[in-house]
Amino acid sequence: MAKVEAPPAELPPNVPMELSQLRRAMVLLGERAKGKGELRASVRAELIGLVGQYPDPTTATIWKRALKSIQDDEIFERTG
Repeated sequence: MAKVEAPPAELPPNVPMELSQLRRAMVLLGERAKGKGELRASVRAELIGLVGQYPDPTTATIWKRALKSIQDDEIFERTG
């Protein structure tokens, strides 16, 4: 995981640098963004491990969108 210097509302505290982890983080953020209650403890711990924090549903939506942009970046086309 890499620390990313950016406004907290745009990116999570940690951004997974492996494509598989980035995709998993986006799936979990999507589940959190639905706002249908809290994630199970094990899933919550996994999300925290991937992005460094357990966001509220609104923040999860923002972070998922930001991670999608990162996924679409060329670096993952070469290394993913």
